[in-house]
Amino acid sequence: MEIFNYFSLEFNLFFVILVLSIAIFAGIIKGIVGFAMPLIMVTGFATFLPLDLAIVAMIIPTLVTNFHQAFRDGINPAIIPLKKYWKYLLILCLTVLISSQLMPIIPDQTLFLAMGFPIFCFTLLQILKIRLKIFNGNQTITELVFGFFAGFFGGLAGTWGPPTVSFFLTQNLDRKLQLRSQGIIYFFGSITFIIGYTNTQLFTLSSLIFSTILLVPAILGVTIGNRLSRRMDSKRYIILTQILLLLASINLIRRGLGY
Repeated sequence: MEIFNYFSLEFNLFFVILVLSIAIFAGIIKGIVGFAMPLIMVTGFATFLPLDLAIVAMIIPTLVTNFHQAFRDGINPAIIPLKKYWKYLLILCLTVLISSQLMPIIPDQTLFLAMGFPIFCFTLLQILKIRLKIFNGNQTITELVFGFFAGFFGGLAGTWGPPTVSFFLTQNLDRKLQLRSQGIIYFFGSITFIIGYTNTQLFTLSSLIFSTILLVPAILGVTIGNRLSRRMDSKRYIILTQILLLLASINLIRRGLGY
C-alpha cells in the first residue's frame, strides 16, 4: 500500500506537525550526539505507520546527513576511520545484506525486543563501568561481535546506531574522531541498506518522495543540534550518549512487549 494512502484517510494539520516534529527532533539528537536519527524516526513513525514504511521514511535523511557527518572535514580525514575500522565496516555491510532479506518474515514485536534487550544490557554495563573480559585487548573480536550485531539489526530496521555507538564507547576516541567514524559507518551502512532492499516492494515512488520531503526538517534539526553540541564537553557527551542509548533500548523493549 502506498504511504500517502495512510495520510489521505485523516490528512490534517495534526499529522503534518507530528511528522515534522519527529524529523526535527531526530535531526537535533543526530546533530548533538552523531546518531539516533533512524532509531527516533522508525520508532516515532511506527506509532502510526507500518514498520516497513517507517523504515523507508528515514532512508533519505539518514543517507544525506551521514554523508555530511562523514566527509564534512574532507576526504583525507574520512580515510582514517576507514583504514582503522575496515573489519567492523565489512562485517556490518555483509550482515546488512543478509538480514535485510529476513525483515518481511520477522514479527515487529520480536524485532523490537531483539534490538532493545542487548542494547539495554550493554549500556548498563558501560554506565556501571563493567567491561566484558572477552573484549579486553582483542580488537578483532570486538569489531566482529559489534559489527555483526549492528549489521543484523541495521538490515532489519536501519537501526545500526546504538550497537555502533556502544562499540565506539569501548574505543576511547576523542569526540571529533568518534563522530567522523560513526558517520563513515552509517553512510556506507545506509548504501548497503538500500542495496539490500532493492528486491523488496518497499521502495515505491510515493515512499521515496515522502522520505525526501523529510530531508528538510531533518537538516534543520541537525543544524540546531550541531550548534548545541559545540557547547558540550566530552564528558557530558558520553553521559548524554549513554542516557540516550538506555532510553532508546527501554523504548524498544516497551514496543516489543506491546505497551
